[in-house]
Amino acid sequence: MSPFARRMLHGLALLALAGAAPAQVRTFTLDWPPEPGRALPVWLDRPVAETHEATATLQIPLSPTRDATNLALTLWFDEPAGGFLRVLWVTASSQTTLCQNLYEGTGLPNRRTLLLTPEQLTEPGVLTVQASGASLPITRLRWEWLEPTATLAALDAPVPEVILGEGQTPAADELLGDPYLPLEDAWRNEVITASLTDRVERIESGTGFIAPLELAPEQARLEMVLAGLPASGSVRLRVNGADAGALAVELPDLADPSYRYAAAGRWIYSGWRKATAAIPATLLHSGDNLIELIWIDPQETPLALKDLLLQLRYPSTASPAQLGAAPDLTDIEPAPAIGGQ
Repeated sequence: MSPFARRMLHGLALLALAGAAPAQVRTFTLDWPPEPGRALPVWLDRPVAETHEATATLQIPLSPTRDATNLALTLWFDEPAGGFLRVLWVTASSQTTLCQNLYEGTGLPNRRTLLLTPEQLTEPGVLTVQASGASLPITRLRWEWLEPTATLAALDAPVPEVILGEGQTPAADELLGDPYLPLEDAWRNEVITASLTDRVERIESGTGFIAPLELAPEQARLEMVLAGLPASGSVRLRVNGADAGALAVELPDLADPSYRYAAAGRWIYSGWRKATAAIPATLLHSGDNLIELIWIDPQETPLALKDLLLQLRYPSTASPAQLGAAPDLTDIEPAPAIGGQ
């Protein structure tokens, strides 16, 4: 056999390996709709989609191995203005609702991650995604088999329940498919953290939030989570009518599968990104303070926001009595699921 022929056969072998999906595949990503002939891992069977006048369903047979561990399922979808997107795990002996409604009320491209435990993966089953409407909003799915690992952490340090392949750390309530719950106010040493929102909100440029303060702080920091902002987009902060600079918006690793090319060099990130800003203390005063978010977008794209937090540092001599009672958000009911589902 000639050297050229050997090189050709070697190249064909590499192509065959690249197109195959062996049993030991631990992470698998599938765009939807899939390309014809897309190879699947042995534990995943061919998905079946059905559409009707009022609902659409995607069924994905899955056969866990005997030593199946926790499985993270991430779904990317284009969220409509209403309706529901439900996820079930159905086996011969049981049916489990993993999430009653993945939609968060953003009306924007989004992503959610759910967790299947070893107790749920003792037998083959069918992952079933049900959507209101005549079409499936799913754009991508990803399965990641998770392994337990030891982590050294300081006392009371926040340790994530799950770390996904690209470093994402979904919250515990998201993994369980629970509705959104607002964050609580907190006081630690001389720093108070106050929540300015109690739900997921869809906002336009110029949307403002009121922060009532008893005393002007020594230092201030704003934190939030945004969705819908283009990868290269920016948001400016205005406090009591004065420009306070641009938000520092997290830019995830480019290997993150949440990136999606829109058009004309425009990339979007389907999911939430943290944004922070230092607020000059001189811009804040006792009484009501107006905090506005401004962005310039020729397409006038709205954004979604949640977990808007204002951190304030006060002198160590200040007491909660001087600063006034913080709003109690612990009894606030989560925002109702879209479409009443």
